[in-house]
Amino acid sequence: MSAFGQAPLNILWIVADDLNDYVWGEEERTADAPNLALLAQSATRFDACYVNSPLCCPSRASFMVGKTPNWTGVQNNVYEKFFRKHFNGQPVVTLPEHFKANGYFTVGINKIYHNFQRSNFDNDFDFAQPNALLRQGSWNQFFKQREGNLTPTDRDLLAGLGYAWARLPETDEALIADHRAVNRALQVLETFVDDPAAFGNRPLMLAVGLISPHVPHHAPQRFFPDAYVPFIPGASTVNYLSPENPDGWPLPDYGPGGSAAVLGQLPLAARAMAVQNATHQASFDQFALDNASLTSFSPDELRLLRMANANMAYHAAVHYFDYEVGRLVQALDSLGLADNTLIVVHSDHGFSMGEHGHWAKNSLWETDLRVPLILYDPRQPVGQRLADPVSLIDLFPTLCELAGLPKPVVAGDSSYLDGQSLLPLMNGSGVARPVVSTINMNGDPRLGCDVSRSAMTEDWHYLELSWEASGACLEDSIGYVPLLYHLASDRLEWFNVADDPANGPVVAYLQRQLQEGYGAPVPEYSLKLMGPSLPVVNRDTVLTLRALVRNAAGDSVHALPPNTELRWQVVVQESVFRFTGDSLRLDLSTLPAGLLAAADYIRVDAFLWNTVSRQVLSLDGQIYGLADARMLAAVQETRPLPVAVPCQVPEDQLGVFYDLYGRPVLDPRPFQLYLDACGNKRMILH
Repeated sequence: MSAFGQAPLNILWIVADDLNDYVWGEEERTADAPNLALLAQSATRFDACYVNSPLCCPSRASFMVGKTPNWTGVQNNVYEKFFRKHFNGQPVVTLPEHFKANGYFTVGINKIYHNFQRSNFDNDFDFAQPNALLRQGSWNQFFKQREGNLTPTDRDLLAGLGYAWARLPETDEALIADHRAVNRALQVLETFVDDPAAFGNRPLMLAVGLISPHVPHHAPQRFFPDAYVPFIPGASTVNYLSPENPDGWPLPDYGPGGSAAVLGQLPLAARAMAVQNATHQASFDQFALDNASLTSFSPDELRLLRMANANMAYHAAVHYFDYEVGRLVQALDSLGLADNTLIVVHSDHGFSMGEHGHWAKNSLWETDLRVPLILYDPRQPVGQRLADPVSLIDLFPTLCELAGLPKPVVAGDSSYLDGQSLLPLMNGSGVARPVVSTINMNGDPRLGCDVSRSAMTEDWHYLELSWEASGACLEDSIGYVPLLYHLASDRLEWFNVADDPANGPVVAYLQRQLQEGYGAPVPEYSLKLMGPSLPVVNRDTVLTLRALVRNAAGDSVHALPPNTELRWQVVVQESVFRFTGDSLRLDLSTLPAGLLAAADYIRVDAFLWNTVSRQVLSLDGQIYGLADARMLAAVQETRPLPVAVPCQVPEDQLGVFYDLYGRPVLDPRPFQLYLDACGNKRMILH
């Protein structure tokens, strides 16, 4: 039986490839992903879902068996012919295998496992057993839908061409592997409705792996925006956003001074991580040089024009992916399956579009780690958005709980799964944990001697990059270069603050998460800072804050745990003020006046400190923008206080944005993060 005492639910599981979360540009982005936006309105959408590895093979191996890449040992795209040989003899159970063993009929189509299309890769499917109900492994049935036209526009033949894209004639749509995969999925759904006996009268788990928006970015031409320039040397104007061309296509915000300036202040290891996929940027640079004599544009203009086209091609591939998702979801409605089918949509990892001078994946920056995750449960049709950090290893236990299945026991281990069910978070009672991601980078030999890793909380992102300067992997010379980003104030990760003494407790806490088996267990105690809801305060405000302490089950703890105390720090500019106590009452007027006068904001951190182990057990923080009384009054008058989601943005507030301190933004910039009238974080494109 499924959860809530109902009949077993079917599951439609859609996996994208290289889909970052730019699709969530809100009102401005729904044109690219209208079907995902519509689905998310009645689903749970996770705004901070991260992969456990920013590369296809390790990410997929991880979420398919519910274990971290550290456990699986799969840390790059080196793969075995037989899926189960990845794990060095360790017993594993895959997510679809577990559902199959518990009464589901499982069907896989295309790229669920990495390298699905290769003839010598088994896809964990028992081809030898003719009886579908007796097959071992993940699937009762598995289908490969290769591209139908073996021409120079075929993805399989373009694998070595790097960053390529093409507008396909509409007549070629039927030949695209994703279109053929969805056609096959529709056939499966129709047969499931017409002849349930062919599925053993079991509920269905249908996993559809779409290749889009993976490079090369091929999509039917109707999905390309009007700003796309098919023949650049013949173009009469640039198509990228600039002061001279305000209606052009916006490139990502590359930071103060551009990506070169952002990278310039980083350690050499981070700069090497950025240019692992340097061939992509090099192809744009070479294009500019090759065509400089064929057009009136300068090489710089040609390079940006080409980069804008690359961005548009990526978004066309996203739009095409969304179209195929729409075909699947609409089929559930037309076949009468919508009321008893769970829908899961996510990607295997993100994708960078030139941020940090980096393209594609294989880095530990957030652009490569953050992915969309949508969970639709027909029994809970009210949409909600969650900002808690979660990861893809949480899918396995979550789907088990939503389907009412026990968690797998492997080799006698009832705690086999490394993830945690997201249902408590969805119900408002769970505790999030830091997300750990790892990768053995193979784009630069100096980075490839050991695993690099990162730990992510809602406010912080800490990275340790493996580095051996000679590239020869001399064991005694391998070090780990730290980076730290304060996401609450630096969402796009422009400023490394690992060396700031004020962040020492944060670094120590996140380092420990990485040392505990890379699994980042649910903290024994968690901390949530409670304070004024308006994120802008006057310079003579008296701030009163307290910390809500919860245990691992999410229950409030009314007294501090034994051997613990609360420690506070207030950071203004480069000055740090420290306090101890169960709460914090801070009269800002008592701080040095000149310090506050020059500051735009103050940061308040709270730490749950173990006085015996002398370690931070949990942490949280809050940023308050500083404004004079006149501006504060204007903000209070024009900005509704943030409320708990779900929240319907008032019609007169659509397209109105606030900065992360709650101050109105008159000229929002593309690819920057803002708040809407509900207090939700938004990233806009136009």
